[in-house]
Amino acid sequence: MQTEGIFSEVGSRMGSMFLRTRWLYKSLTGGESEQIAAERQMGRHLAKAYLDQIVLDEDEIALRWVEWLGRKLESHLTSDKRDFSFYVVKAQEANAFALPGGFIFVTRALLDLCQFETNEVACVLGHEMGHVVRLHAINRLLTNKLVHLITRRVPVGGVVSSAVIGVIGDLVEKGYSRENEFEADIFGARLAWASGFEPFGAVRFFRRLAEMGGNQGGVEAYFSSHPSFSDRIKALGPAIRDFVDTP
Repeated sequence: MQTEGIFSEVGSRMGSMFLRTRWLYKSLTGGESEQIAAERQMGRHLAKAYLDQIVLDEDEIALRWVEWLGRKLESHLTSDKRDFSFYVVKAQEANAFALPGGFIFVTRALLDLCQFETNEVACVLGHEMGHVVRLHAINRLLTNKLVHLITRRVPVGGVVSSAVIGVIGDLVEKGYSRENEFEADIFGARLAWASGFEPFGAVRFFRRLAEMGGNQGGVEAYFSSHPSFSDRIKALGPAIRDFVDTP
């Protein structure tokens, strides 16, 4: 992976940005709008750094379809003021992840794995949006050990560039806590249901992965730090029935 030049702009601004965002999230005077704006700005620069490294899928129909799903889900968020951006990444690994501020990435391999089944993908996107809305993404970023390197005002390049790469890699490759994952599972299914999709698509998605044994398309590596598929299915079923059956 090339680091020289790619992160020069990001590295020069990231230190002050992390400091500002951390302060806003800890400050009693930082209002919700300021916090969301700071989070979005940080996420935008992280997304730019990530986009400089990867290749987006060239299938415009697939991208428009994912954006349509994402916009429909976004329109049914009850009290969130965030803006979301959706990307389809050309990669062999079947995964999806969210950067702080609402930048949602899904790989083409995951779409192919789901066979573009609308309800399943809606639940996946809703899950990742849940990590943003519930502040899992930003809280994890602000507690990342590599962030401390960035906020120590070290010289641009070198350590900063490596730290930015490490921050993105950590966000992409490692799972959240079990509690965060379960919360995002239910959030995604509930948001899908509110948006007119079938929430049990989330259960079918995990069953699909479980039947594969998690050993295809990078699935095993991506979900290795997540709760087991069986645990997530057991938790999701009753939770979905609860809000679907509630008048």
